[in-house]
Formats: sequence, C-alpha cells, structure tokens
Amino acid sequence: MPNKIQGYNDPNHPGNSLKYHTRKLCIEDGCFRPAGTMWGPYWCFKHNVERIDRIDKALESMINEFSKRKEELCKLNELS
Repeated sequence: MPNKIQGYNDPNHPGNSLKYHTRKLCIEDGCFRPAGTMWGPYWCFKHNVERIDRIDKALESMINEFSKRKEELCKLNELS
C-alpha cells in the first residue's frame, strides 16, 4: 500500500503554519476559522483533517475492492 500523507493532521507541522493561510475563512458551513494549509487553501486545519481522512478512507476502500476483484479474476483465469 502506498505511503499515506504525512503531517496534515499535525497542527505543528510547517504545512499547517500561517504561511499557508489564505486570509479567507474555511468554506465549511458555520466555520469561522482561517482557511489554508499546504494540503488545501479552502479549509481550516480541523476540516482539512476531516476531508483528507474521508479521502483516505475512500481510497483504501477502493484499493481493497480492486484487490478483491483482481483475486476473483485471477481465480477465474486459472479455471479456464
């Protein structure tokens, strides 16, 4: 499995520093935190972590599903 993104969930990582703040607010409804991290200019730190965690979970699910299908196809090819 590929390496996961590092640092996005660490508030002290340089990618979460003021350097990346966009002088705008997070785009999540009701959030008034400053937006901008190295991983996305539209979300605050909290919502960016949630977003990347969702993406990571979805990608892991896709990888697992593709792996299962690959195994099924290999078994079918062995039978033919």
